[in-house]
Amino acid sequence: MDELENLQDRRALLVVLLRAAEAPDAVMRAVQRASGGRDTVLQEIARELEVNEFWAEAIAELPVSRFSTASVLSLRQELAELEARIRTMQAS
Repeated sequence: MDELENLQDRRALLVVLLRAAEAPDAVMRAVQRASGGRDTVLQEIARELEVNEFWAEAIAELPVSRFSTASVLSLRQELAELEARIRTMQAS
């Protein structure tokens, strides 16, 4: 995997984590709606946030501290920097 692919994969992860971190109520609704075990929780998160189960698992594994304002700002900053790097690499 080359550097551009790695950056794009990281970008995809950041987008999903940011979506969850900016919508903690949606994540909690999904968890509360789940009537079964972990698989049901992942399905509900996937449905609520419109992500696949792979990304739902990443969201489910987020520490509560990742939902803080400081963490959201940090994710946004990292995403902006990453997108700038991707654009630069694609332009060259």
